Parts: sequence; C-alpha cells; structure tokens
Amino acid sequence: MNIQELPSIIESLQKEVLLLKSERKPDRMLTISEAAELLNISRASFNNYRKAGLINALDIPGETKFSMEQLHAFMDSVKKN
Repeated sequence: MNIQELPSIIESLQKEVLLLKSERKPDRMLTISEAAELLNISRASFNNYRKAGLINALDIPGETKFSMEQLHAFMDSVKKN
C-alpha cells in the first residue's frame, strides 16, 4: 500500500461502514444521497431507477426517503438478473 491508495481505501471503508450500519437497521429510511451511495451508483442513475418504477420512495413534504428493506430487495433483484 502506498500513500496514493489511501483515499480509495478510505472511501471503500466508509461504504462498508454505511452498509454494516444499514444491515443492523432494516427499517431505516435513507436520503437519496445515502441510498445512491449504498447502491454504489450516482444520484442520476438512482433517479433513473426511481423514474422507471424500480425503486419506490416515501415522499414527505420537503423530504424524500427510501426504505432500507426495499433497497436491499432491489439489490437482490439486480443480482439475480
């Protein structure tokens, strides 16, 4: 490992921590940014999946949240295809 690899390693560890936290709280609600990061995709791609009806949101005035359970189900369906 060298110093240039550290940012990539830190980013990977941060994503793993987020995933581990989310697995302990299956009913946790995530923001768009958190959900996209969990799925390791851009916000634009996430919004495309949402517009296609593949990911549903809970729309609250001023907020949009996504169910951890539903995101895990989405990841499972993608892995099967």
